Amino acid sequence: MIENWDDIVLLCGRDRATGQNVETFQEGSEAMDEDVEIEEDLAPSSDFRARARTSSSADSNLEKKTKFKKDSLAEVVGVIATSFQEYLARKKQEEKPSGVAIHEVVSVISGLTSEEVFKAVRKLMNSDLEEFKFSRGSSSWNSEINGAPMEMTCRCGDKVYLKTSWTQNNPGRRYWACPKYGQKFGFCGFFIWYDPEIYARAKNIIPGLLEKSNKHQYQIEQYKMRNAEMEAQLLVAMKKVDDMNNALVEIEQYKLKNAELEAQLLVAMNNVDDMNNALVVCKNKIKKLWAATILLSLLYLVKLCSN
Repeated sequence: MIENWDDIVLLCGRDRATGQNVETFQEGSEAMDEDVEIEEDLAPSSDFRARARTSSSADSNLEKKTKFKKDSLAEVVGVIATSFQEYLARKKQEEKPSGVAIHEVVSVISGLTSEEVFKAVRKLMNSDLEEFKFSRGSSSWNSEINGAPMEMTCRCGDKVYLKTSWTQNNPGRRYWACPKYGQKFGFCGFFIWYDPEIYARAKNIIPGLLEKSNKHQYQIEQYKMRNAEMEAQLLVAMKKVDDMNNALVEIEQYKLKNAELEAQLLVAMNNVDDMNNALVVCKNKIKKLWAATILLSLLYLVKLCSN
């Protein structure tokens, strides 16, 4: 019994048996079963040897042909099995490719979008769950950028976020990297580009655009600061206007009170005039009374003197 026969057929036969009327996996399996049955029927025994000697020449030729076919198949399968064992041994010894290497290979394929490249790299790296796995435990997984999750979990347990590079060779290029990537202690080698490689012309254009964007952003910040200062000054001016309006209201109130006081003063002055007029009348009456009294006194003295 050959171990991993299905894998051998899939590895060595499926991609190569592409001609017309080729033997399929099922047909090959049935042919092997028939060969095993023929081998069991041809097991060494005295009766079989006697029958074999008396059989016809056609049966002898068929037996030889079948035996030759079986031996050739066994030899081929033995070679394939040996090659496959060597392949498995080499595969175990080989180090698994990093995310960077996988991305470099996949990104060369033409006609793939950034999202398709990302999905292909993810599937290839998921062949080793310890190397790279996604975590849906965080709510920020639902936040995506063009289909790519903004947050993942590295094999070391740290959160990995989608970041943007602004270096000279990769301006504006997004990537995944473990926070421990590049550290001397606790180093973690997980790093993978999300965006494809930037064209040379774009590398020259993007820094200029970034510089202009930063300049405009600086101007915007300056305008915001000026706007904030003007808003503060406007608030101060509005407060002064409110104070002036309140002062005007108080002035109007004082004017009303002054008018009332002036009216009351006029009434009082009229009363004083009336009192002065009455006093003059009284003085005149007193003068007349004094004059009459004096006159009567003189008349009385004259009369006394005449007597």
